[in-house]
Amino acid sequence: MSKKLTLRQRAVLALITERYRADGLPPSYDEIRRSLGLVSKATVHLHIHALLRKGALRHDGSRYRPLSPAEEPAIVRAVRLPLLGTAPASPPRPVHAVPGEEVEIPQDFIGPGEHFALRVSGDSMHEAGIHDGDLAVIRRQPTAADGDVAAVLLNGETTLKTLRRKGRQAWLEAAGGRMQPIPLPADAEVEVQGVLVALLRRYRAS
Repeated sequence: MSKKLTLRQRAVLALITERYRADGLPPSYDEIRRSLGLVSKATVHLHIHALLRKGALRHDGSRYRPLSPAEEPAIVRAVRLPLLGTAPASPPRPVHAVPGEEVEIPQDFIGPGEHFALRVSGDSMHEAGIHDGDLAVIRRQPTAADGDVAAVLLNGETTLKTLRRKGRQAWLEAAGGRMQPIPLPADAEVEVQGVLVALLRRYRAS
């Protein structure tokens, strides 16, 4: 690092480094405040800003807790999720099961609960940033709120769509293309399998 650190900045950096090595995540601002006996989280923020400016810390906005020591190798903890098949982002059709196949994703992409992965097929959700070939990470749950992108089993066929609700009415909505909303009548066999929490995409060089 190019600039010298004060004693307090060194203490903050040492605490972040210790926790990052142990857990792969830095402590929260409040944990830093309590551990070092600082007056407020605003004081912690000032020290963090100074450490970033001096090059002792780096900031990765894609992470849940984005701080990591600049001189530490990036730690990426991964989990393995079952790949349950292909989820059409197009008119519903049967899911193609992939028995026993798993995929590995960064641990900080998911939170508590059970998760699984689906391979996206079709382009009717491309305006929502969901493209053919993407890997959709789904948190398994039996309900979804208005506006959630959900994996829905409808009359034995699965699709990945935005769930919309208005009063007693509910429908599945595409995002792009000419596909019309799919109404969910009261007598239809509808099962929410889970909601979208992350997408992974592999880019191929041309």
